[in-house]
Amino acid sequence: MLAFLGSNLATIIVAVLVFGAVGLAVYKMIRDKREGKHSCSCGGSCSGCSGCSGGCAHTKPHT
Repeated sequence: MLAFLGSNLATIIVAVLVFGAVGLAVYKMIRDKREGKHSCSCGGSCSGCSGCSGGCAHTKPHT
């Protein structure tokens, strides 16, 4: 078992770092969704945004 860990230590460390980064990204996305922040990049004008086709829910009404 120690031989396996010793020969694969670099791979294990990189995998832990990658999984940690993915976990933090998912945590931030969930937290932002709970706070009502949107991930839409249209800047508030959803009518001209192809990425928001009806599914974009902004917290403030558009002017």
